[in-house]
Amino acid sequence: MNKALLLSVRAHFAEMIFEGTKTFELRRRQPKVQRGDYLIIYVPAPFKRIAGIVAVDDVIEARVPTLWRRVRLNCGIAYRDFLSYFSGLSVGFGIVLTRPARLASPVPLEALRALEPGFSPQGYKYLSRDDITDALVRLRPYAGRRDQRIPS
Repeated sequence: MNKALLLSVRAHFAEMIFEGTKTFELRRRQPKVQRGDYLIIYVPAPFKRIAGIVAVDDVIEARVPTLWRRVRLNCGIAYRDFLSYFSGLSVGFGIVLTRPARLASPVPLEALRALEPGFSPQGYKYLSRDDITDALVRLRPYAGRRDQRIPS
């Protein structure tokens, strides 16, 4: 069953995802997503908007040094930051991203909270197929262009 993960991503990383230069989203814990699922990208303050959606192509689980070798060219961070992020862990995860789509008009936090009451911008939320269908219907007017940049 396809599902989506509503995920908070910093503006510069979101921009890299939509430009196609960041094709791995790193996670310290195993995400409950698989090939065919989606990440709905929420960009926190000062932007405070859903910026777009990206498909999950795969999820990589690997020892931290092996993970770095696999993701280093397309993860958007330097080796020092990678090691800091995975500090204390022997295994890390990389969500392989594909088909990024930027919303023509990003959806403000207020609209997101109407869709998902109590959504915490710093958190994440798994959505079921019914939730996705409802979200897509509500967000449909916003879909479209890929050329709108996220303000820094």
